Amino acid sequence: MVVQSLTRPGGGRAGAWALGVVVLAVVGSVPLLFAEPQTSKKRKAPPGPLTAKELQAVVKLSKAKTCSTCHKHTEEVGLLQAPGFLRTSKTLRTRLEPKAYRAQIRALEKSDPARAKANKKTYHGILAATDARQRSVRWLRAYLRDPRFDDPDNRMAPVTLDKKEIELLARYIAHLYSPPTSQPRSRPR
Repeated sequence: MVVQSLTRPGGGRAGAWALGVVVLAVVGSVPLLFAEPQTSKKRKAPPGPLTAKELQAVVKLSKAKTCSTCHKHTEEVGLLQAPGFLRTSKTLRTRLEPKAYRAQIRALEKSDPARAKANKKTYHGILAATDARQRSVRWLRAYLRDPRFDDPDNRMAPVTLDKKEIELLARYIAHLYSPPTSQPRSRPR
């Protein structure tokens, strides 16, 4: 009945096209009908890029909490030699590589065992992340709660932020830097 309402009298190409659309719509939904049932343990999707509304909230938040006094939203160094948000996003990619971060944590365990023990679960959560951006978001969440959680010599003053503000800033900074993707080289002809 749906196909008949989409076709012209006499059929023709429009009819074949309409039938193709209906078939694709039905066939395209088949995997959803036969998908394996979800397990009771739901996994959180990794945080995605921010919406325009969230970006406006970041700008407003960085002014209200005076982040922009010391930090810039670029790579440039801000007041008091504080790194820009883009620079932070870039450096976290290499700093949080599992091998390098494990070495940093081992050094912390020797120099400040109490701090390392108190934050062991946090370090494990960061290292358990499946990709660099996810590790960055997790590290930034911990850092915004306590800037000295993995570096007792850190110069950033603690900032009072609620959970939503921490999540917003962590996602913003982590998504600023997207490493260039390697393009396949074209072969000379």
